[in-house]
Amino acid sequence: MRRILVGADVALVILMCFGFGSLSYLGYRGYDDFHYVYAALTLLETGQPVVTDHWSIRFPHVFALFTSLNSFGVSEWALTVPPFIGYVCSAVATYFGVRHFWQRGYGLLAAGLFASTSLFAVLSNVPFVLFTQLTLIVVGFWLLIWANESNRLWLNVVAGIPIGLAILAHLTSAAVVISTTIIALLIYKNWRAWLLCALGAAAIGLADMSYFSVTQGEPLYRIKIASNHATITKHNFGNENKLTTKTQQVVSELKPVSSKSFFKFITDSERYWEHVPVNIHWTVNPYIVFLLHYDLAIYSLAFIVILLLTASAQTRPFSAAQKRILLALLTTAVVWLICANYIFSIRPHPRYFGPVAYGIAIALAVYGARLWQQGAPWLRHVVVVIGVGALVMNVLLIDMRESNHTEHRHLAAYMADNPTAQIVVPEGFQGRLFDRIYGMDATNLQLPEQATSSSLWLVARNYPLAKPFSDSCEQWASESRITMIGRFLQLLGIDALVPEHIRRKFISPEQTIRLVRSCDQTMEVSP
Repeated sequence: MRRILVGADVALVILMCFGFGSLSYLGYRGYDDFHYVYAALTLLETGQPVVTDHWSIRFPHVFALFTSLNSFGVSEWALTVPPFIGYVCSAVATYFGVRHFWQRGYGLLAAGLFASTSLFAVLSNVPFVLFTQLTLIVVGFWLLIWANESNRLWLNVVAGIPIGLAILAHLTSAAVVISTTIIALLIYKNWRAWLLCALGAAAIGLADMSYFSVTQGEPLYRIKIASNHATITKHNFGNENKLTTKTQQVVSELKPVSSKSFFKFITDSERYWEHVPVNIHWTVNPYIVFLLHYDLAIYSLAFIVILLLTASAQTRPFSAAQKRILLALLTTAVVWLICANYIFSIRPHPRYFGPVAYGIAIALAVYGARLWQQGAPWLRHVVVVIGVGALVMNVLLIDMRESNHTEHRHLAAYMADNPTAQIVVPEGFQGRLFDRIYGMDATNLQLPEQATSSSLWLVARNYPLAKPFSDSCEQWASESRITMIGRFLQLLGIDALVPEHIRRKFISPEQTIRLVRSCDQTMEVSP
């Protein structure tokens, strides 16, 4: 009976992931994911790994994409499989971890809060590195907790393996090394656990260094590439083949790793944090952004409220083990926040703060469930209001998310229906693999200088014409979906009262694209 109940819970968690993840579909975007997909495609077609930039040597993520492309063929759908599997695995691991140390209801609530977090649900179908990295960290964290709470020393070695792989997926995961050290030495006071966990992670690191020693002649090649990222990007970003002699020459001429280049990120931290909407000082700006960003603010503010209510309520304290786990969870989040802000010079984008959002979501679930379980009746009402409010806000945020490259999906559908149409696209369009990922016929795509009188020009937010076009020139326009908020505003008849820049996000978050006939000889495609 117990196994049936656990199986039903896991099925429910998976259904929640499908439910929240399906509210928004961004797919392939052609930003950082371009580099991962390029490396995976190159490995698939040539058998040769790309090692000329820091995206391509994030092997756990590249190999995950490679496996999916090899199994399901080259398509946008195949690229969404690895991040979604990571999304589901993280939710299931969360359920088992919280359920084991608290109760079944706690586990379901924690997994549900994780799955409904707008940041995670939206990026569950985008081939960014987030979920490869986060899944490895989540699995490593719960294995470490299980090893120390159950006194299974050998399990610490197993916990170190996903942590080591997370570092290969993204070097910022080195922050977990610091948090793991604090957890093992200060929270559990077990130096053997720390040593064994470090041994597991070191095995992965040594394997990586051995590989680069053999193939590149330098064991610290990964750090060398990361610390020279800006130099490499100048030569190796757009359409250029990353395996060309020129690109490889640029990499070969990079200076060896030094203490100065390795720690240069610390002095660069101010660069990003000076340019944010609320600018007080670069040392405090990250925390303001974290509390105000719509992807992160809901749970951050709710957690503060729940924490204050818990402190004032007369509830039974957590057990010693539960206190240790909560402390370990919040330690991981805080250490990541500090390292990301001041050491790794990460851009102020929520997807780089996944472990922080995860820690807050799980802690919120545990404290909220405890208040519901033991608090006074009025506290239960407050918890319900906060929970329902957070759920509704997350659903609305997920639903209103737009894709900056929706036009490519619409264009692919148009070309499938009109196989003889000749479409004029900017040079950067073909270099970002959109034609391959969306299954477009590349022979029907033209550069501006190849346009003829019968060509159709692509007009979209990312590829605008330099000069306005006449409506009489329009050949075809895509339709944009309306969000839940947009439908509600239209139902009330007040959508026209909303400011245009806000209204556009609700009424037409997916940018409308147009195909324009070249009836105006003055039209040019902007660079």
